[in-house]
Amino acid sequence: MNYQESAHILEKINSAQKILLSCHAHPDSDCVGSSTVLSGVLEKMGKQTKIICPDEVPDFLQFIEGANTVEKQRFEDFDFSEWDLYIMCDTSGWKRLFMDTNFTPPTLPLIVIDNHTSNKGFGSINLLDYETSSVCEMLFNVLQDWNIEITKSMATSLLAGMLGDTGSFQFEVYKNTFSIADKLMNLGADRELAAYNLFNNLPLDLIKFWGLVISKLTVDPKGFAYVALTEAEYAPYLHIYGTRETAAQLIISKVGGTNFGFIMTEDTANNSSVSFRSRGGVDTSKIAVALGGGGHPGASGAWIRNTPFDEALQKILDLCRAV
Repeated sequence: MNYQESAHILEKINSAQKILLSCHAHPDSDCVGSSTVLSGVLEKMGKQTKIICPDEVPDFLQFIEGANTVEKQRFEDFDFSEWDLYIMCDTSGWKRLFMDTNFTPPTLPLIVIDNHTSNKGFGSINLLDYETSSVCEMLFNVLQDWNIEITKSMATSLLAGMLGDTGSFQFEVYKNTFSIADKLMNLGADRELAAYNLFNNLPLDLIKFWGLVISKLTVDPKGFAYVALTEAEYAPYLHIYGTRETAAQLIISKVGGTNFGFIMTEDTANNSSVSFRSRGGVDTSKIAVALGGGGHPGASGAWIRNTPFDEALQKILDLCRAV
């Protein structure tokens, strides 16, 4: 048994009929892969499922089987009362789902499956494993505990989650990560399909955005790199998926002589987002948590709302300089 919680989760699933799942805002391969695979398993058990998300699943993730079934939904308007059970994968808190800061969480039974160190457990059942690359890696273990056969398409989806969350095994790699990836490959996972869509099929406008990031790149004397873009600077790229995340990983985390870095964008007036990446052992999740966000030691983020651009940037710089 990989997780003692697996049996308790299965017991809860067996007692439910209508099971809701979700993907966090700005969905990535880990939340989409884990949620769709789990939904498929539940459907084979005879359960009725639905996956909802505050945003559309981007085109480059549509290779994941079931991604096209994820429904964009404003959580503040959703009727949770129709569902018996809610399983939340790869989501460290309600703020990743509700866009309104004055939200009221649903009261239905909740199972949380997550690996973010900032997640201390807020469900009825919490399966938290901080020493794992991704929730897709965790779900592989859970499915083994349940004696579920993993098909080729399921293996591809789970491997996609692992590839995405590790930046193709560059970070957040733990003792069992490679052995589980090997098992998924032996089960028929299409690594080339996943890698192509995740890393080598990017829109031209996104690559142009990286040029802007490079032109604005700054290295602070305290040993971190950063870029901060105002609403006017970021507006032409607001519609592109993955701007901050890709720039943080491919540019910010590559600057020699630094230990970590961040990119901040003002998405709308006085509302900014920030993505952190570490390259020298700095736990960026602590900085993100201090800003009301969360994530992993090597990759984390936060939203800063109702705060002028200069004030938000200074708040981030002060936290980073205190590391």
